[in-house]
Amino acid sequence: MINLILKRLRAIMLSCVRLRYVQKRCFRNRTLLLSPCRVNLEGCFSSVVGQRFSSSNTKELHPPHDQLDTKTIAKQPSKTKFRRNEKVFNLYNVPPKIKTPFLNITADTLHLSVMESIENYVSHRKIIREFLQKVVRGVKPLPETCDVVTRLEKNLLRKCELMRYLVMENIEMKVENLAFLFIEMNKTNDHRLYYMINKVITQYSIDSPYRDSKIQLALDLISILLSMSTFDDVKLVTLLYDNNIAPNAMIFNKMITNYKKKKDYDNANKTFDIMIKENVIPNMITYTFMVEVYHFLQDKNVEDIFEFIRMYKQEPDTPLFNKFIHISLLNEDIQMALEYLNKIKLHNLEPTVYSFTPIMNYYVNKGEIENAFEIMKTVKELNLNASPIIYSILIDIKNMDTEESTLQSYAIQLIGKMKENNIVPDAMFVYQILNIFKNEDMEQFKHGYLDSIARSKLFEFDIEFMNGVIESSKSTKDITKYLETFKKHNVKPNTDTYNIILNLCITLADHILFKRTLRKISEYNIGTVHACLKFLCVTPKSKVLNLERLLQDYLGENSKLEPNIVTYGLVFQSLRQNVHISKNMNSDDIAIEQYSRMLKKFIPTSKIIQDMINILCYSGNQDAVKYFKHYSKYGIAPTKWCYSSLARMFAQKNNLHYAEIYFNKYLEEGYTPNDQLLIEMGKMYSRGRNIEKATNLFHQIEKKNLEAFEFVIEGYVYTRNAGKAVQHYQSMIKLGITPGISILNKLIRCFANMNDVESAELYYQIILETKLIPSVHTYETMIDLHIKDNNLQKSFYYFEKLLSSSVKIYNQTRIMNKMLQASLISGDLERAQDVYNRTIKDNVANRVTFELMIEKRGMKDLKSVAYLMQLQGYPISPTIRSIINEEK
Repeated sequence: MINLILKRLRAIMLSCVRLRYVQKRCFRNRTLLLSPCRVNLEGCFSSVVGQRFSSSNTKELHPPHDQLDTKTIAKQPSKTKFRRNEKVFNLYNVPPKIKTPFLNITADTLHLSVMESIENYVSHRKIIREFLQKVVRGVKPLPETCDVVTRLEKNLLRKCELMRYLVMENIEMKVENLAFLFIEMNKTNDHRLYYMINKVITQYSIDSPYRDSKIQLALDLISILLSMSTFDDVKLVTLLYDNNIAPNAMIFNKMITNYKKKKDYDNANKTFDIMIKENVIPNMITYTFMVEVYHFLQDKNVEDIFEFIRMYKQEPDTPLFNKFIHISLLNEDIQMALEYLNKIKLHNLEPTVYSFTPIMNYYVNKGEIENAFEIMKTVKELNLNASPIIYSILIDIKNMDTEESTLQSYAIQLIGKMKENNIVPDAMFVYQILNIFKNEDMEQFKHGYLDSIARSKLFEFDIEFMNGVIESSKSTKDITKYLETFKKHNVKPNTDTYNIILNLCITLADHILFKRTLRKISEYNIGTVHACLKFLCVTPKSKVLNLERLLQDYLGENSKLEPNIVTYGLVFQSLRQNVHISKNMNSDDIAIEQYSRMLKKFIPTSKIIQDMINILCYSGNQDAVKYFKHYSKYGIAPTKWCYSSLARMFAQKNNLHYAEIYFNKYLEEGYTPNDQLLIEMGKMYSRGRNIEKATNLFHQIEKKNLEAFEFVIEGYVYTRNAGKAVQHYQSMIKLGITPGISILNKLIRCFANMNDVESAELYYQIILETKLIPSVHTYETMIDLHIKDNNLQKSFYYFEKLLSSSVKIYNQTRIMNKMLQASLISGDLERAQDVYNRTIKDNVANRVTFELMIEKRGMKDLKSVAYLMQLQGYPISPTIRSIINEEK
């Protein structure tokens, strides 16, 4: 009997495993189907347990047809890979196989297990791995458990992968976690975004005893996503309708707000009309939004809002009347604004300080100060606790056409009024007052007022107030005075205070105070590092800070500081400045190290990738292409500077293929190339003898400079088109551009290639007339030209000129050998021996020198030449040896 019961139990367990396997397989392969699929598991399930499995519970979740067409679905066999061989398994080493379910583990015991592991300081990675193993084996965790586990993972990318997996497993999570996941997916333009949102909403909308509460969760989720203003509002609301969930007033309010932010008042009005047709009753928040919408629509009247309030038998509230006051003042209708203020009392409502602030602001901007004071008295009579806000509005008179002395007297008057009425100024009011007294005549009054505030003890004169006052400083002199005042009242500056001063020093370009303040900081925090990096961005050559040491000490592996994405943005900006100005070619190694460290925690921003590419391109590192691919990897649109930097780098390397790829992408994106990019591309085409493309780019340059003319002239020199080269040279002279030695050398070389001695001599004279210093290339070209012209005397003239000049001759051996060969061929052995002796004296002789002297028999004592050749370490060839033997 016992054996029979055990056999039955074993059969039931195997059936459960098979059922689970079938469910998983069907769920896994759902995206390969072109139509919705219902899996009928009723027979299998009833044979095991005897219960019916309703079709509503087996309904598959499908992406909306407007999101994934049949072609997209057909291309998604990778969904199977996403389902089981997903990245999450590789990240946490979780075996993807479905094993026998744990019969003794429930959602509650799993939660207790996770919490116990945390209390025992178990590794977070291990907790997540064990949690996933239990999920894979069929345990459905509680939303609270998922919340705890996902919060353990600090790495943003890993956290997203984990949460995606839980969504695909139909595991419920808290709405805040789901919203976080979808927001991150939206940032990276993940194509699965709306499909997964639909999956979650469908899960919430299925028939169950808790349907109402689950629908509310779905509405809350959509409401949070609408608040971000980065999602497609229509798609989100369509997903609700597709799942038979009616949007509530909160959803419509979010949509109206988004349209209002975009100033799309027509669609905001249409959304409101749909709300009325759907019998969703607007609330006061809706009416407040619609007042502004109706104000900007010509065929609407803001008073129509009251018709809807009467229709739904509602009572207006104070914020609605405040909005009417604000809109009236936008039309500069002060009488209407005062009427709405009076209506607040008629409706037995209590006005707030924000009922009066727009009216006071109106009077202040119009210069009607007395009327503003009258409103202020009313506020005081009503005992509203926002008097400092009122005074902040009164002091905010930047729109008034008032002289500085008048402003200062007005500020003194306000201070007196506050004392009369026993109103305590807040910190913001003090900051504004201090900013009015800018000239030196009022320095004593300003610092005296601050001192009196401290002595009166009207509010807490603490470090936060000190930091706020210093942050409002407009000069380094003010900073010093404020520090003295605070020191007198025993308020000591902290690291945040010094960080504020450092940032002000950067703005005010006071490097001396920056250096002095930096020495006072005993321990850096992340704000200090930010200030130092900003300083290096402005002054890369500064001796105050060393970028490499700063990164090593405070952003290295052993640093206790936790950098954020802003930190890395400043790091790459300072590295880019360091490369361009300091020419530190090691910056690309530092940049690669910092970039890889950043990727462990953050998704790079567009600016960071751009700076990274710029750094590598400057040093000619072709790894820049690898980082360019990060734009598509993280769903970020490439900037024009990235295309430009890559095109310029490959152009400088004469890599025509890749330079044209990135230059064409630059043009395809609709960008207009700048002059520097056109010049670099033009240089590449000139060096490649493609004069047609080089000329085409030259004509596109708006401000043609010396560099632009140089590359087009060089192109014509390479193609031996002297006429066009001279034509562009003359155009350059007409534009008032002074030619450099490089352009004149190119023209001389062009004529030398054509054996035009007269023209080459003419441009050599131009070099002398313009008081330019001939370079070694100038002399070498002229020497070569006259050697070809068999004018040995003239070539020796330029040779002597070269030797007597102050020009550094880096190719002296080659020139000496040319002169030696020319002398030997012409039979002038005397000159040949002089050149040979000069070569030996200057220690620039090479194997060619010795072989020329022996082969051409330039000396009687060839044995001594061979001896010197051997001393220099050059082997003697059989030919040379036979010549020496013949001489013997």
